[in-house]
Amino acid sequence: MRPTHAQFRELAAKHGLAVTHQRQVVYEAVVASHDGNLKPHHHLVCSRCKSVQDIEGEFIDFKRLSRHLPDGFDLTQPLVEVFGLCGRCSTKN
Repeated sequence: MRPTHAQFRELAAKHGLAVTHQRQVVYEAVVASHDGNLKPHHHLVCSRCKSVQDIEGEFIDFKRLSRHLPDGFDLTQPLVEVFGLCGRCSTKN
């Protein structure tokens, strides 16, 4: 189902986001994607080929992390990217 412009405007307003053409295009691409992961997750990024893989799990203690943030910093959307070499690149030397 392709989202309508009105649906996008409503969703953007609900989250306090400006309605821009770029956001509309990105939103439509994400919604049209059949393998998009909309659940909270983190990323494994290959430093060589730049491939990105999702990694799920509760392995980061965000409550503990928030205690170490500077005063006034509001942790709203934590995202972790772990860099290394994917299996294909690690076998190439």
